[in-house]
Amino acid sequence: MKLFISFLLAVIILCQSNYSHSCNGLSTTVVSNSYIGNGEYLIAVEICEFVSNSQTTNGVVTDWASIFGIIITVNGANIIGINTPSITGVSTGVTLFPTQTASNQVEYGDWGNSNAPVFLDYGDPQECWTFEFIVDGPGVTVNVWTSSSESATQPGGGMVLNNGIWGCGEGVGIPPAVCDASWTPPVVCAGSTTPIDLYTTTSGNGVFTGPGVDSLTGMFDPSGFSSNVTITYTVGDQFFNCSSSQDITFINLAPPTLNDTTICVGDTVALDASLNVAAGCAYTLVLDDNFGDGWNGADLDIYINGVLYLGNQTVPNCGGSLPCQITINIPVNTGDIILLNYTGGTWDSENTIFLYDAQGNLVYSINNPPDGNLGNGTIVTCPTVPIDYLWTPSAGLSDPNIANPLANPASTTTYTVTVSSATLGCSQQTQVTITTVPCGGCTPPIIITDDLTLCSPNNVDLNSGINGGSGPGNATFYSSSANANNAVNAIGNTVSASGYYYVRYEDPIDPQCFSIDSILVTVYPTSNTTENITVCQGSTVVYPDGTSELITGNTSHISNLQTVNGCDSLITTNVTSNPSYSSTVNVSLCAGSDYTFPDGVIHSNITASEVYDAIFVSSNGCDSTITTNITINQIPVVDAGNNFTICEGENAILTAFNPSGASISWNNGVQDGVLFAPTSTQTYTVTATDPIGCSSSDSVTITVATAPVVNFVADTLFGCVPHEVIFTNLTPGNSASCLWQFGDGSTSSECSSVLYTYNNPGLYTVTLTVTDINGCTGSLTIDDYIEVTNVPLAGFYADDYQLDIFDTEVFFTNTSVNAENYTWQFSDGSPDEFNVNSIHTFPEEPGIYVVTLIAENSLGCSDTAYAYIMVNDVLIYYVPNTFTPDGDAYNNEFKPIFTRGYDPYDYHLMIFNRWGEILFESYDVNYGWKGTYPEGNLVQDGTYTWKIDFKETMTDKRHEAVGHINLIR
Repeated sequence: MKLFISFLLAVIILCQSNYSHSCNGLSTTVVSNSYIGNGEYLIAVEICEFVSNSQTTNGVVTDWASIFGIIITVNGANIIGINTPSITGVSTGVTLFPTQTASNQVEYGDWGNSNAPVFLDYGDPQECWTFEFIVDGPGVTVNVWTSSSESATQPGGGMVLNNGIWGCGEGVGIPPAVCDASWTPPVVCAGSTTPIDLYTTTSGNGVFTGPGVDSLTGMFDPSGFSSNVTITYTVGDQFFNCSSSQDITFINLAPPTLNDTTICVGDTVALDASLNVAAGCAYTLVLDDNFGDGWNGADLDIYINGVLYLGNQTVPNCGGSLPCQITINIPVNTGDIILLNYTGGTWDSENTIFLYDAQGNLVYSINNPPDGNLGNGTIVTCPTVPIDYLWTPSAGLSDPNIANPLANPASTTTYTVTVSSATLGCSQQTQVTITTVPCGGCTPPIIITDDLTLCSPNNVDLNSGINGGSGPGNATFYSSSANANNAVNAIGNTVSASGYYYVRYEDPIDPQCFSIDSILVTVYPTSNTTENITVCQGSTVVYPDGTSELITGNTSHISNLQTVNGCDSLITTNVTSNPSYSSTVNVSLCAGSDYTFPDGVIHSNITASEVYDAIFVSSNGCDSTITTNITINQIPVVDAGNNFTICEGENAILTAFNPSGASISWNNGVQDGVLFAPTSTQTYTVTATDPIGCSSSDSVTITVATAPVVNFVADTLFGCVPHEVIFTNLTPGNSASCLWQFGDGSTSSECSSVLYTYNNPGLYTVTLTVTDINGCTGSLTIDDYIEVTNVPLAGFYADDYQLDIFDTEVFFTNTSVNAENYTWQFSDGSPDEFNVNSIHTFPEEPGIYVVTLIAENSLGCSDTAYAYIMVNDVLIYYVPNTFTPDGDAYNNEFKPIFTRGYDPYDYHLMIFNRWGEILFESYDVNYGWKGTYPEGNLVQDGTYTWKIDFKETMTDKRHEAVGHINLIR
């Protein structure tokens, strides 16, 4: 959530070159040059009619300002995209499809193929077209040619003839593109856990990085942060980029601690929970050059609180376009000091510095700054966060919606204040308690009372209820607070009934200065009861006082206890005794048997002899006991053995362990110690029985396992040497061991995936054998599964590798082997060729061209061969033998005429008279001799000697030539 709206100057510099001229009444403007990523730029050019240029012939008015066709050429870049033009003003024509006639040129109307040409007519309001082009570089200039007439005679408006069409041309400089990494950092409430979308803070499409930021989504998680966090926003790609680092500010809304206080009833106290929260803000620094050629070596360092924030900031050369400036955002907090340190360059008088606050107000500016620190620094002021206050309850407050209300509570009250910010979306609370006490002309004595208890029928002294922590005073007791307050109907200090009693505690000196408090008296009763019980002879009775007694006959007992309140409680217990009965039973069992006793209790799996008493109730309510003596006979021991697993088709044998020699038998027709063939997984049970009939059993499970069903797959079945294949084992279940056989004698014991490389061509049969954890084995063989062929070998040669610009044709002979398809590439912009051999003509331009041959077989394997073809320049020039410097329009200057192949930066011409004196020297091939002495006087007609020396461009070879020139006037 934005805390306030900041004034920000756009980081992208919109440099306009408003170049206008009178020819054809036109103006041409480069509206913008914007970087759009991947090394590409969007250039917008506006062409307007702003002057009516007409002439009248025989009463007919011809408007030469109307435009019928446009050529636009971008210098320094190639046009790789064209957007649909847009128009402002009133138009009587339309623009359809443009024609791109060169890599850097596009045509409309009379120069294009559109059936509905461009038509701009002078009118009111001014009429303009905007043309947009996507180019692969920032560009240098834009040349615009507009046509207005195709008449045989020259029209008005200063138009000239171009390819049979009358019109006007002009060139306009393209301002440099500047990267935009501006963004407005948010302000966050401390303790917030709500993620923030940082992309809402900028119109760009860059990447946010820093603590708590997901760089993929641009979401910032404020959880765990309480102080400012620095986040960097980067715009651009590997061709063009910039970044801006700013702080996300955390604001703490915790109100100040409020101290509880005590006041007299009717008094007023001031409460104050005021907060003054200032959020961070961004100041804006603009560096300007009013001539359009940049700061010419000057730069600026920016410090915040004495720490360098940005160094060596300068304005780049704008090519003469205005405004020429850069904008810098400076994230700051209230109280920060911004200091600027300037280092001068050439033409400091053109440089200006502007500093704006967060609301866009100009706080500092200077033109033609001096070297060193500028001023004493700027102290930052940021706007404060609007804060809301709410006090509850509102009773007794002067205003519950302000930070510092006055409180006059009628009684002790706890107030809660909620401090919140709708801007930040958060709130916090604190409390304060105001205690009210009555106040008069005296200080009542301090009295502290304790509650009293007693057991009936006793009495208690109320004075014992006055705590020793009380101050000095005289106590009088009353049955009500009203009587105590009025000092009437006093009672004595000794009471025996429960209830509240009130003490009037008077100051020893001033009886009218007193305190009143209450004492609670609680009287608890005593208890005396009798209980009668009947038990069986031989039982033990536990009495209420905790003592116990073995009963052999009728008896009586008195328990002397206390109640929970500490008073006496007497309990008399009268006991009556009844007789009991008993008998015995003997039983013999096998170990592990179950037995049900006469009382219905069942003992299971009895393994040892035991004695059990079954207790019944006789007719008189006492025990009738039947004692059962059980004798246990041990059962024979038998062990069927451990469970085991066999593979399908294998035999098994079962032999039981029988140490007691009992009679044994197996189920399912199995004989002990005899071989048999299980056909499926099954459990077999053996039973052992001794002569007295005791028996036991044990079981064993034989698992019949099936052999594994082997399966595998290869990722690539065809390829060229060396051919890598990943074989993957798809056999279900757990494989204990594996054996791969790859068909060329090689093997592997890997059980999952295995990477194998075939180094020789051929068809290969692959086998996988798998043994599972049960020892069962399965196998799979795939015949001729992998096919491997030889890799192609590319090669070729040319009939010539050194060419000149007058003969650039070359025949290439293909010598590749093991290939079927061929691709020729020549690095001169020509399309690829796909013949076996190739005849190619290179451009008539000097240079080195890389020729590439890609040879490929039917499986897609390829090889590449390269060669370099050099096209050399040719030296062409001539020297005239006569010139006539007579002041007419022809042949007034002598100089050699060079066509190509020479280095214009390594050239020297000298003219000598007959005595060998130097009359003229030139190091510029375009600057010749006009037939004068060095001081400017004319020389006489005659023959003079010339000498030239220069270097050719093809090599470092130097040339020197000498000859004669005839001067005739």
